[in-house]
Amino acid sequence: MKKRIPIHALLLLLATAAAEATSMKAGSFQIAPFYYEMQSFKPVLSVRNDSTFTAFKNEWSVRFLIWYGGGLVYDQIAPGADLLPKKEKIIEAPLDFIPEAAGIYSLKASIDYLYEVKPEDNEADSAFVALFPGEKALNVFSGLLPRLCNETEGGWAFMPPMPIAPGTLLGSTGRDGPFAVLDRYRYLAWLDCSPLARFGHETRVVALDATDNTGVIEYKLQGGLTLNSIPYLSGLSERIGSADRIFGSFPDPESIPSSNTVSDSSAAGSPPAPPCVVVVTGKTDDPFERNAFEFDADIMVNNLVKEKLGARVPAENVHRLSQGSASEIRSLLAGLRGKCSEIYFIYSGHGWKGGMSTRNDIFDQLSYWDLGYELLQTGADGIHVVVDACYSGTAVDAFRAREEDLKRKNVTVLTACNRDTTSRFNYLHTDVTGRDFFSGRFLWALATAYGDPAAESDGQPGVSLVEAFEWLRKQNPVTNGNGINQIQDPQYYVHRAVKADQPVLNPPDSDLSIEQVKALDPDAWIQVVSEPPDESKIQIDLPYSTYGVQKKWRIHTDFSGEYSVNLQFNFSPDETVPEGKTPFVFVKKEPENIWKVYGGYEWDPVKHRIKALGVDGFSEWTVGFPETSTGVQTNRPDLPGGFRVGPAFPNPFNPGTKVHFEIPSGTPDAVLTAGIYDALGRRVMEWERRGLDPGTHEIIWDGNSSAGIQMPAGVYFLRLNAGSHAGSVKLILVR
Repeated sequence: MKKRIPIHALLLLLATAAAEATSMKAGSFQIAPFYYEMQSFKPVLSVRNDSTFTAFKNEWSVRFLIWYGGGLVYDQIAPGADLLPKKEKIIEAPLDFIPEAAGIYSLKASIDYLYEVKPEDNEADSAFVALFPGEKALNVFSGLLPRLCNETEGGWAFMPPMPIAPGTLLGSTGRDGPFAVLDRYRYLAWLDCSPLARFGHETRVVALDATDNTGVIEYKLQGGLTLNSIPYLSGLSERIGSADRIFGSFPDPESIPSSNTVSDSSAAGSPPAPPCVVVVTGKTDDPFERNAFEFDADIMVNNLVKEKLGARVPAENVHRLSQGSASEIRSLLAGLRGKCSEIYFIYSGHGWKGGMSTRNDIFDQLSYWDLGYELLQTGADGIHVVVDACYSGTAVDAFRAREEDLKRKNVTVLTACNRDTTSRFNYLHTDVTGRDFFSGRFLWALATAYGDPAAESDGQPGVSLVEAFEWLRKQNPVTNGNGINQIQDPQYYVHRAVKADQPVLNPPDSDLSIEQVKALDPDAWIQVVSEPPDESKIQIDLPYSTYGVQKKWRIHTDFSGEYSVNLQFNFSPDETVPEGKTPFVFVKKEPENIWKVYGGYEWDPVKHRIKALGVDGFSEWTVGFPETSTGVQTNRPDLPGGFRVGPAFPNPFNPGTKVHFEIPSGTPDAVLTAGIYDALGRRVMEWERRGLDPGTHEIIWDGNSSAGIQMPAGVYFLRLNAGSHAGSVKLILVR
């Protein structure tokens, strides 16, 4: 006997099936965010069958509609296809759509299903932008941009080939930082009216609405352009060889009129007498080498004459000698005697261990010793020598040997190599004719750093050659997989003379400040020499056996009376300080000629400054960071060692971190003071513990200030003091 289904149950089953059969759902459009005028494409929609029944192709279709400016410009119906339950299918419009004008288009699709009773999810809406192509933007820029530069300035401009998306942050490599956020798709052109002055000068960005070629916005900025904080064509070599260049070219330096060298607020100031520049290229019979040497000379002249953050030497004070002979160099320098407040001597060419390969026979080459003599005879108060040649480190040796003659002179010597290494060439780019451009590896790197605001480290206006050199060493540019520091090992020698007539003396380019406690005679002179140490590590009997050193200072004075000064040794903010290790100050003791720790000093871990207190005799100084632990404990009260601050864990951290520290033997009942400082040196948290015994202890920071306020993400420093001991560790808080 068959079981009968009640009528009301059958009706319920039929109603449920009908409801499920209506579950066709419009998904998302699969279109690009923008198209170009006259670029054809087909609208595409994803469709899902959420029912338990198959939707057959003859039961449904999709209608595509596109509006522009209030009018319907596209109306097409795409047939359906067999669509299984719980499956999706991509439906493409039958005909291409071609935007005939730039602007915003509205797009709508609707599903027409034979059995549909719930149409609310059968429609999809979207929009896209049609942009005019880059050729039109190029035409607009080509007519507009040249008029923004004076005829005497020339200039060049660059345009990224693709329009820049809304929301992109525009910024500057100069002091402006971020200055605008794009509100729509725009073509950008970056215009530089003074290509030779790469830093510290005004450039322009022109933004063109990509849907309306009359919508132009102009921005003025300092330095180069950044897009979402990423530099656009930041390097000169990138610009020279860039396919984005839409007009102009790298100008011939001889065509730049001297009227463009007037100083401005960013210049370092004018000396009482003009500085002079002597640029010499060395002897060679190879056209490739000759072109590279001359290109080096061009770049350095450009920087010294044009760069607003540089020396700003008048163009008429520049003297060039191509493949100059020793006698020609001597004659030129003799003609400059008494005429220059400062003299810059630049050499690019071959070298030998002792001098430059000048255009003479082998018996009349100009040695670096003779060069120093000729430069001193000019009477210039400042002498700056830059040499890109093999074995050029011997130039440093020659000027160091003349130190007795320098006395009240300010002398800078920068060399591409040490006394045993060779100089290298650097490939730049290939021009449209197929010609390859090369330069000296060292001079190119120095030129790209000279005048760069990022290289500024002493807080004074302008960027000196020494600052550029130090920036070069930190960046360690790589060619063919090798860093210049490892292959060439560039060298420096900085001699500065200051009169002791101020409470605080700041010899330029020395990373040293001298605070007079018991002053010297105001007429006394102090000579400061900063240079690389004789060895990169020193061994000494301290809690760590090995100390890494990067620079040494030799300080002398002609004053024979009693005095007391504080010596503050400065480290640039980008220099790496070993995690959690406090540096030591070392002084070379005579007559033993060995390094000894200087006990009385203060260390600022935020500003990277260490100050030797109560110095009553000048000598040779260095700062060392501990590298190798020996486990040796010390209870000598005159040593800051023995107090160890371990690394933080975790680090980076959120919400809290833990730091272990060790109090050495001989420090009973120590009073510990600790503070958390932000990157600006502001104290945000502090602790004090009394009666700590020697041994291992820990301190925990929960990321809050003393007032219980949650601190923002960033870099912080934990500074600990226990008795006469001190230490610090860097903390990175993430949110």
